[in-house]
Amino acid sequence: MFLTHLNLSCCAIQDEGAEAVSVMLLHNKILTTLYLDHNRIARKGLRQLADVIAHKNRTLSSLRLWGNLWDEYACIDFAPVIGGARGGGGTSGDVPEPTNGIQRRPPSNGFSSKLTEEQQNARLKPDQVDFCFYVVDKVLHVCENEDTGGSREFSCAIQE
Repeated sequence: MFLTHLNLSCCAIQDEGAEAVSVMLLHNKILTTLYLDHNRIARKGLRQLADVIAHKNRTLSSLRLWGNLWDEYACIDFAPVIGGARGGGGTSGDVPEPTNGIQRRPPSNGFSSKLTEEQQNARLKPDQVDFCFYVVDKVLHVCENEDTGGSREFSCAIQE
């Protein structure tokens, strides 16, 4: 019997624990579901996870990261993982714009519910993660994905 699901939700693992999980994901070829939500993982830990998931681990198919310390740089790091565009045609350091980034808002709010080509080819699809992000008027919004039953959101101004 092999471990295919790992739930480390609410374990306060922070960046140090995220680094250890990233190392494990480099070598693990069996784990499909990983819950790391509500662990106070910040930019450094989120970046390490994004790099491993985007480029090295191909077996993970479900990821929960809501409730960690997201900022615009963490979103930029995760954009290739979940199909968010890096800048909507701008520079690679930009945060995804609403038409190109992951957003799960209904069309009545001015957002398209249709997935872009980038999102369709993403490492993880919107229904495989519990977070999403988008930018409106230079304000970054990070949301709990509605597909996972959540509706919480926080926002912060983007640094110029």
